[in-house]
Amino acid sequence: MSDDAPDIEAEWSADAAALWDRGEEAYYAPRTDEVVDARVTYETARQVRIARGRWLMSWENKLVKLAKKVRMYRDDFAQACEDEREAATYVHPVAVLPEFGELEASE
Repeated sequence: MSDDAPDIEAEWSADAAALWDRGEEAYYAPRTDEVVDARVTYETARQVRIARGRWLMSWENKLVKLAKKVRMYRDDFAQACEDEREAATYVHPVAVLPEFGELEASE
């Protein structure tokens, strides 16, 4: 951190102390880096909490959907691998007939 950068925590502490001295509660608003009077913004803070909750729920739903897709693709990949193993061990009936002998793998 550079020396000429403002000390946000010290500024916040001074502002919070001033509000506290007046008998008011305060909380720190990290997005705006300022101290806000809690009585004035209670309803706004409540709306912000509700919006954050909705935002978190939407991301949770997105992650659940992504996990389902990952599981689906993983299962599809596992099935494809299983099919490949079965195909690699499959011996064509013509290849083992005595009159033809062993056929080359390229045929």
